[in-house]
Amino acid sequence: MKRVQRQKYGRRRLSISVMGRWYLALTLMMGVVAITTGNNVLYLLESFLLGSIILSGVLSEKAVGAVEITWVRKLATAGEACSDIIEVINHGSLPIFCLEVGVWGKSGFQKHVLIPYLPGKETRRVESQYLYLKRGEHRWDGIACGTSYPFGFALKTRLIPQAGSRIIWPQRLLRHGLRNTRESASTYSSQVLNPAAKAVRSRNERSGDFLDGEVRPLQQGDDYREVVWTLSLARGEPLVRQRGTSQENREAFLDLKVAVDSEFEKKVSEIAAQVLEGLVSTLIVLESGGSRVFQGKIQILNTLALLPLEGKAEGENAA
Repeated sequence: MKRVQRQKYGRRRLSISVMGRWYLALTLMMGVVAITTGNNVLYLLESFLLGSIILSGVLSEKAVGAVEITWVRKLATAGEACSDIIEVINHGSLPIFCLEVGVWGKSGFQKHVLIPYLPGKETRRVESQYLYLKRGEHRWDGIACGTSYPFGFALKTRLIPQAGSRIIWPQRLLRHGLRNTRESASTYSSQVLNPAAKAVRSRNERSGDFLDGEVRPLQQGDDYREVVWTLSLARGEPLVRQRGTSQENREAFLDLKVAVDSEFEKKVSEIAAQVLEGLVSTLIVLESGGSRVFQGKIQILNTLALLPLEGKAEGENAA
């Protein structure tokens, strides 16, 4: 029973600052001098120094122990602020100063937000501006909050055991530096695709897709079954959903048989940008054993994010 309560309460980590090291060195030196000389004034000064350390530990413990954190994570893209919403509740009656909130992982405490002041019995909602530098799956062991209040001797961190992970989508590149998807398709058109990829491509070439939100007046030769009657009644004339005449800029090809280098990463970022702009709806991944087809924005971006990554997978940094 005690073990369950201790896990719910959270573990503690203490990181002594540079000023804290100097303060400890001064305290030890003052204690040695006081014992050697027997001077009562030095004993009083030593008591003051030790009392400040105890006071700092008590206040920081009351601060991190009274905090409840709710984390609302949004879709994140490499190179852009993740814009997560972090809600922090102070259940204590005393105010909290300089509270840092983040996650705890293999690389230690990764700070996402800093709350300068949080009154007692108050709730604060803040937006995280944390920046992930590389795509992929990022994991953490728990949520962490810490403070150096009141003297800055050390950062006391409370680790809340809530492990998890998230997928970071590839970084987007500017449109003027990208190749056209149609050119990429023509480059790979001569390569051998598996039957599933051929079927998808043949079906897309036979008939275009309806374009969301785009309608036009009914013309001679149109199928009356494609009339949008709700919009037609509002406009006073028959309207049909406009159909794309071709699959231009709707497919993207990615070859996994090439080396995973900067050019490969640039290609991944190029496709991700086109998917987010709505220019690509189908991804065909070419492998040594054939090819795989992915459709839909979320599925394509998740697939691109989890592809082999150049260098280390842990490539995140705070903004």
